[in-house]
Amino acid sequence: MYNMLQYWSTWNYLWFAGSKLKVFKITNALKTSLMVTSILGGSLVYIYPRKMFVEYKKDVRIKLNKVQMMISDFLFHQMPFLLTINAANEENICGAEAVIPFMGWLNYNYYMNTNMDSLYGVKFNKFLVLGLGLFTCIGIGQHSEIGKSFRIK
Repeated sequence: MYNMLQYWSTWNYLWFAGSKLKVFKITNALKTSLMVTSILGGSLVYIYPRKMFVEYKKDVRIKLNKVQMMISDFLFHQMPFLLTINAANEENICGAEAVIPFMGWLNYNYYMNTNMDSLYGVKFNKFLVLGLGLFTCIGIGQHSEIGKSFRIK
């Protein structure tokens, strides 16, 4: 069976679904993670590398067409963000706590010996820097006067 846990989108979606099922609380950490995933996921679909594959066996790899990619992006990246961003927080914690599940995901992939550069079709270091940059910008916006009118509620 193909390992979907190697993708951050799977972890993020499970976190989102768990919040809807009341397993996890809606927090700024979840909202921050969903926002970063929404931006990065969308950029992978619409900007670069604009290709997505579904693998369900080691030897079966299906390339999704543009419409399938757009639907997948909407369902797994954009919809969770849109359904959560304006929801009231059930616990008021800093969005920086999104680092905890992210580190779990990184450690999981390290343990599973995942080739991170081939995971998303881009060099993982570049992807990581972009994600951390977005994460930092969101944090600055939340914790400064500059971002007062844009704050996640």
